[in-house]
Amino acid sequence: ALIAYYWFGQTMEAVPYMLALSAASFLYIALADLIPGLHRHSTLRASLRQLLLLLAGILTIALLKR
Repeated sequence: ALIAYYWFGQTMEAVPYMLALSAASFLYIALADLIPGLHRHSTLRASLRQLLLLLAGILTIALLKR
């Protein structure tokens, strides 16, 4: 129990880095699955729609962060 308590105290400083690493891993896996599907639609209209939806998602996340 004392070893676990000591280890937990030491790892609290690393929590932000571990969260960033896990979030980056999640995004990589999600995007690796999505990107090939985005390349299948080769029309300009479909590409613009995908770009606008992607930007809307980024904007939504930025607004929720505030």
